[in-house]
Amino acid sequence: MRFTLALAALVATCTVNAASIGTDLVTLQLSETDVRRVTVEEKQRLKKAGTNFIDITNADVPLNFDRNSDNTLGKRGLVYTYPSVLTQQRAVNYKLGLLDQYITKDLLQKITSFHTRFYDSEDGLKAAMWIRAELMNLINEKSLDRTVKVDYYNHEGWQQPTVIAKIPGQGPDTIVLSASLDSIAFTEMGSEIFGSARAPGADSNGSGAIALMETFRLLLTDSKIPLGLGWNTIEFHWYAASESGFLGSREVLSDYFVNDKLIAAILHLDKIGYHDPSGDRRFGVVMDQTNRDLTNFIELLILQYCKFGYSETADDFASSDHAVAYGLGYPVARVMENSPEKMFRNFRTKEDVSEIIDFLQMDGFMRLAFSFIYELAHFDMGPYSWVENKKPEETEETEETEETEETEETEELDR
Repeated sequence: MRFTLALAALVATCTVNAASIGTDLVTLQLSETDVRRVTVEEKQRLKKAGTNFIDITNADVPLNFDRNSDNTLGKRGLVYTYPSVLTQQRAVNYKLGLLDQYITKDLLQKITSFHTRFYDSEDGLKAAMWIRAELMNLINEKSLDRTVKVDYYNHEGWQQPTVIAKIPGQGPDTIVLSASLDSIAFTEMGSEIFGSARAPGADSNGSGAIALMETFRLLLTDSKIPLGLGWNTIEFHWYAASESGFLGSREVLSDYFVNDKLIAAILHLDKIGYHDPSGDRRFGVVMDQTNRDLTNFIELLILQYCKFGYSETADDFASSDHAVAYGLGYPVARVMENSPEKMFRNFRTKEDVSEIIDFLQMDGFMRLAFSFIYELAHFDMGPYSWVENKKPEETEETEETEETEETEETEELDR
């Protein structure tokens, strides 16, 4: 696994794996405690039946879903704090006025024009290449190529890479805005090669991928952050192979874990474009396998910057890539369209087309995404020791201060 910028090298290293169905065994995690070895064909049948799982075959790092480990950052055992008061309203509100619905519509039409974005297909590869090309055009237009980088994270075993854009910051921590880029549609087993069916994937998850692209465009209009003058490093992740058990996010985030990368906050966007006409537009704030403190901050952003409200909602195990981040101990939040009960029912079919997308709803999610990035780009989140709940470098000083305060209080009482 490696980063590379060379398109030619990327294409040259890809191998076509047309026949996916077979008897090779894979390892799936279907709940906090249920881990199974199944054939590739059985895995595909589980996916078609709507069963959620994380493919942990040959995983270098185990996932831990123990609720007692919530708020910890990997093996470092750290806790981050998030703003309780927002400080960037003037700048954020100005930038949000630059959101362009026409650009969003155009990008969505383009990403859904690929026959499929299946992770092990030529079109899936081309979709990733298209995303990077669009991002590079934005960077080059503003002559920001010295500081803003867009790389591929190549995965062994399939064609589609994960796309990662990075803007450096002054501090040691990184904030991540993420979405998946692949798509899938199901046909009868054996009637077509698995993954070859028409899969426009507008809501699932073209909506999330495009929201990241428009947020990225907006961020590049800032006079300081794209030059590396923000406090925290910012990364945008377009994950490959989400529909096959979150293979892309698992590899990327496990690599970060092994290399002790400090990720202070992740916001994951998945299925954000459909509005059920029977109800109001609302954010579905996912409460499962997410960080409570970070989620509180997300809700604060919604109330301040977005044009509609939210509902806290439950979701199944491993409903999206955020579950991988949670299993590795990274602070993560996820938002979706309203609730699982009111989501678009025909995702993962040829019916998931751009015409079903509500762009007023998309606007709300992009407002959240941008405010998340911009507010945290200016905020020092810590970290704090999970055990002591104090900054490690401040622990000794804090104890001395407490002792001094106790002494002064005792002297005051004596007087």
